[in-house]
Order: sequence, then C-alpha cells, then structure tokens
Amino acid sequence: MALRVTSYRPLVRCSDEQTTSPAPEACHTIVDRMPAQRPPGVQGKMTFGQPGDPDVQVGLPYRITESTGQCQAVVAIVRGLSDKAIWYEIWEGVVAVVGMCVRYGRSGLAFHRGTWGYLTVTVSSGGGPGGAISEV
Repeated sequence: MALRVTSYRPLVRCSDEQTTSPAPEACHTIVDRMPAQRPPGVQGKMTFGQPGDPDVQVGLPYRITESTGQCQAVVAIVRGLSDKAIWYEIWEGVVAVVGMCVRYGRSGLAFHRGTWGYLTVTVSSGGGPGGAISEV
C-alpha cells in the first residue's frame, strides 16, 4: 500500500458581505447530514445537469436546505449541459466553504467541482431560487 500526502488547495471565494451570512450551526447540520457517498447501486460518478436530460441523475440547480432555513447549499453548473461527480466532491466543497467563509460570517462559493470543473457549490443563508430541494 502506498500513501501520498499532498496539500489541499480548495478553490473557494468568500463574499465581502456579512449581512446575509448563513448561521454556522445550521451549515454544520448540512455538512453532517448531506450525502457524501454513492447511492446504493450506483457505480462510478453520477451525472449532474439539466433536468429532463435522460442521462442526468441529479437535476441542477440542486438545493440542500437546513430545516430552519438558516443555511443552504446550492449545486449549480456554470458551463456546458452536464458534468460528472460523486457526492463526496460536493460535500468537500461545502466543508471548504463552511470552514473558510461561514465561520467568519460570510457566504461563499466552491468552484471547479466535478470531472470537467463545471460544477459549483454555493453556501449561503436560506431562501433564494430553487431547483430540486433536499431538506436535512
């Protein structure tokens, strides 16, 4: 068994505003309860993209909201029609934004997620335009 240790350089941008910052405790609930592994029976990466496409397994935008509505994570696509990812990559983006932005009273964006880097994850206070919703 080989082990390679490298530094992790998250691609995260934090907002400049503290007025609309999500509640840290609520965002930690999302981190603790959102999917981070493949659903049973799914092999490899899942396809995230436009709803209605028969190849898409997760329609975007996909919003995960905490039950009090004080924090949400929104998975979106910035280029192209679809990208492939595993839920761990999305969870990793949420963890990075919570650790680097939310803890300092700011919302944030993790970008360059997925195989081609077309997926983003925004963590912010609850509300806003939807897409599929999963409450945790």
